[in-house]
Amino acid sequence: MNEVTQLSGLLLQSSGRKPRQGVERTSDKLMRVFAQTFERCKHAQSRSSKSLVFASTTALKLACVDVPRELDEEELVVAVPNPAVRSNIRGVRFVVWRYPMRMVVADGIRFVAPDVAWLMLARKTAITDLVKLGDAMTRRDAEQRWFSSSQLASSLGEFEDESRRMGFGNLPAGFDRCRRASTLVRDNTDSFRETELRLLLESYGLPQPHVNYRLDLPQRSARYFLDLAYPDAKVAVEYDGAQHAGRWESDQTRLKAIEDAHWMHVSVTNEDFRDEASRRRLVHSVADRLSRCGCRVTLSVRQTEQQLTDGRRIRWRRSADGNHARL
Repeated sequence: MNEVTQLSGLLLQSSGRKPRQGVERTSDKLMRVFAQTFERCKHAQSRSSKSLVFASTTALKLACVDVPRELDEEELVVAVPNPAVRSNIRGVRFVVWRYPMRMVVADGIRFVAPDVAWLMLARKTAITDLVKLGDAMTRRDAEQRWFSSSQLASSLGEFEDESRRMGFGNLPAGFDRCRRASTLVRDNTDSFRETELRLLLESYGLPQPHVNYRLDLPQRSARYFLDLAYPDAKVAVEYDGAQHAGRWESDQTRLKAIEDAHWMHVSVTNEDFRDEASRRRLVHSVADRLSRCGCRVTLSVRQTEQQLTDGRRIRWRRSADGNHARL
C-alpha cells in the first residue's frame, strides 16, 4: 500500500483548542494524549538514525483514535520489516510487520494508518475490544471519524488482495478475528459504553438497535439523538455516564420530551454492568418494554461475540471499478 499523508481534525486543532472545565470530554482527552505521545515520538526519533514508523496503540494515539483501556500500553511501538533492523531505544518496543502498511505523516513523524494498527493488534485482542476500536474509528464526531463501517470492512479486502500480490501465502494472525469484528462495527457511536451496551443486548438475542437514532420533535422544535433505539417499538436505551454530571435539569427536560412523544426510556448506568446478574436484569428490562409495545421478543442464552459473528461472515464481491463492497 502506498504511503499517505492525512491528518485528523482533532490533530490539526490539538494545539489551539482549550479544554472545557469539569469532566474531560473524549475529544479533549484525545488531544491531550496525542500531544503527549507526539512529543515522546519526536524524542524517540531524535535518538534514531533511521526513520521510525510508529505502530499499534502508539499509531492510534497519534491519529487521535480513542483506545480501549484494555488495549492501552505505555511503551511506544515501532514497526520494522524484519528483526535485523530493530534498534535499542529505551521505552520503545519493536514489532515485526512484513505485510502491506499504509502510513500517515504528521510533522515528520510517520505512523501506520488506523486500520493497519487495528490489524496489528488483532492477534492478541478479543473480538469485543476489536469492535470497540472499530467503533472508535467510525464515531459520530467528524473530528474522531476516520472511516465508515463499510470502508473499514472494505479495507480488509484491499489488504488481503495487496498481501496476495506481494506473495504472502498466509494473512496475519488475527486477520479473521478482525473480519468477524467488522461485521459488528457500527457507525456513529459516541463512547465505548454505547458499544458494550449494544453488544450486550444483541448477545441475549434482542434485535439490533439503531445507533444514535435521530428523534425530531417538531412540536417542541427539538431534535435529540438517542444512544440506542428501537423506533418501531418507540423504546430508547441510553447510557447515563459521567458526562451528564451537572446537567440534571437539561436531562430531565430532554427525558420528559422523549416520554411526551410516547417513547419508553431505559436509563443505563455503570451499576448495570457491575456483574452478569446486573447485565441480565438490564436486558430483561429492555425486553419487557419491547414486549409491551407488541414486539415478540425471545431471549436466548448469552452468546459470545464469536458466536454472534458466525452468521455474519463477510462475503466480498468486486464492483466494476475494482473496489470491494460488503454484501
